[in-house]
Amino acid sequence: MDLHVDVPKSSQSSRKDLKSAQHSANSIRSAHSTIRRTTYVESLIHLLKACICSGTFAMGDAMKNAGLVLGPIGITLLGAICIYNNQSLVRSSVVIRKKLCLLHEPNFPEIVELCFEYGPLRFRKWRNFVRYIVKIFIIATQLGFCSVYFVFVASTMQTVMEKHGFQYDTRIYISIALLPILLSSMIRSLKLLTPLSLLSNMCIFFGIFMTAYQCCMDLPSLSERKLVTDYASWPLFLGTTLYNFEGISIVIPLLNEMKDTRRFSSPFGVLNVGLTMVVLLAVIMGFLTYLKFGDDVRGSFTLNLDQGILSEMIMSIVALGILLTYPIQFHVAVDVFWWDLVASFGPFKHMVLYELLLRTVLVLITFVMAAVVPRLNLFISLIGAVCSTTLSLVLPALCDISLRACPEDEGRLMASSKCNQVLRYLMNGISLFLAAIASTTGAFYSIKTIIAVFWQDELGKYT
Repeated sequence: MDLHVDVPKSSQSSRKDLKSAQHSANSIRSAHSTIRRTTYVESLIHLLKACICSGTFAMGDAMKNAGLVLGPIGITLLGAICIYNNQSLVRSSVVIRKKLCLLHEPNFPEIVELCFEYGPLRFRKWRNFVRYIVKIFIIATQLGFCSVYFVFVASTMQTVMEKHGFQYDTRIYISIALLPILLSSMIRSLKLLTPLSLLSNMCIFFGIFMTAYQCCMDLPSLSERKLVTDYASWPLFLGTTLYNFEGISIVIPLLNEMKDTRRFSSPFGVLNVGLTMVVLLAVIMGFLTYLKFGDDVRGSFTLNLDQGILSEMIMSIVALGILLTYPIQFHVAVDVFWWDLVASFGPFKHMVLYELLLRTVLVLITFVMAAVVPRLNLFISLIGAVCSTTLSLVLPALCDISLRACPEDEGRLMASSKCNQVLRYLMNGISLFLAAIASTTGAFYSIKTIIAVFWQDELGKYT
């Protein structure tokens, strides 16, 4: 791959300004990231933790909106597209870093900005805009998910405790969850987070295994379920499935903190192996739970389990796994927020102290959102429909297109055969098309649900 290109004077000036503004922060970040590098296994654990979460438990509901035949096919194809976009983002990161001889590993917003800056002229005027959009979307989605984790854990605790005669408001359980979440969020290194991610994975996999075991008992005939549903419900399937694969925000932080980055995106690297496991798990659990429960399958299939001690144990262990998911999702938002603060106002005399204060403030923000905002999950669904789709499908495709269409080097940055070029442009087009459908329909259904729910709540006050 030929990475040598001539850079126009305007771009050289922009690059100098960018380096001058962020040089100190990048130097500190580079030194910080080399302190504790993660291994292949540790990175795989984190990737699985970020992707196998609440979305996996909703795959039965997704399958209900597609059918037993269309569902597995759709999940597999959408999974392949998401893997392609993750690989595309990593490829853009590697190319832009070599092209500019960067001494630090660029994060997600920097990658998008630099890809736009060195792309076609029509892309360059948007570079500042997309940088801010990426930062806002990452912080909004990650902190939004973290707030929902508070609600999920608290509502599960409330459900289990009510069966034993303890009647308390959900906010009490949200407050109980605050302390363990706050303590786990003080861990600043992905390497040190590995034990928590491993324990969380064990809890989640236990819940999935036990649910699968119960589903395999007395399975109904395939003829009792829809093989292909009406097309009107396909957008719901699309939105739920894409939500399950929304882990692109953690990809670049994992890449940047690996000891051997070549093992991250290789054919049998962390990315392909981890996301393939996520796709297979989604297909299996979606198929089994829809086959078992049919149209009665719930948004989290653990809610369909028979009542009893075993069901309560599964729900409690899954809730613990979700609680331990908070630190890895939280780490992504802090990584963007913190280094922006360092670049703007730092370096600080007591770096660690200020970072811990920032982490405390952000945890308290998610806590307040969970405790105060009614029907928080509905608003997070709206944010996810727009922000998550943009991050996972739109921006990787645009970065790839930008580098391939760079006028100064005539595409040598992403040199490949003509057949490969056509295939990649086709995949980018499919990604953008899916993003348009998913964001439009997702936003529509989310707004529709929000209006209906709050309208019903208002009517309930006068009846």
